[in-house]
Amino acid sequence: MYWSNQVLNNHNVPHPCKDIILLLVGRSGSGKTTIANMLCENNGFTELKSYTTRQKRYEDEKCHIFVTKEEFDKLKDLVAYTMFDNNEYCATKEQVEDADVYVIDPNGVTTFMQNYTGNKQILVMYLDASEKTCIEHMLHRGDDYDKVQQRALHDNDKFSEITCPIDIIIKEKRSISELYDAVVLAYEFAILNTIIVKQEGDLVWNRKLP
Repeated sequence: MYWSNQVLNNHNVPHPCKDIILLLVGRSGSGKTTIANMLCENNGFTELKSYTTRQKRYEDEKCHIFVTKEEFDKLKDLVAYTMFDNNEYCATKEQVEDADVYVIDPNGVTTFMQNYTGNKQILVMYLDASEKTCIEHMLHRGDDYDKVQQRALHDNDKFSEITCPIDIIIKEKRSISELYDAVVLAYEFAILNTIIVKQEGDLVWNRKLP
């Protein structure tokens, strides 16, 4: 097996399975980026950071790779692409092979499923949070009020009917710690309830997800 079967105990959780890329999906303010950071800090995950043409929201923002439009257009082997507020976002196949977790929107998931032809299997986890909760989170972290309202309206359209494949839904939690615990448990459940075998160098994944 390619994943350490440690027992969860006080965040003593397993390292990521390198044959799987975890896609975290959710509204703006649902905790996606925070959870991805916690998985990297606590569990040894490597996060895939999208290329984007948008400007940094603050000087030391590091959740994306910020590039010019000219630099963006020169990127090759794109596996995920989306546009929001006239800004472009994408990821390349090379990035996926070196990563364990990727924060992405529903349109990006659909593109990813269509374009990715690498060896990693895809696990899609949706962090389900209410509009009210997400707005509160964005305002609490200091986002501009008008921008928060704009993102909330955009997400109402984007998440009114999700058409991309979702493997696991994590319901809203009272704290980021509870959300993190739920994500880790769901990840463990997904791996332990999945048969992973190697056949002539190829990964065969038989999902047994709810």
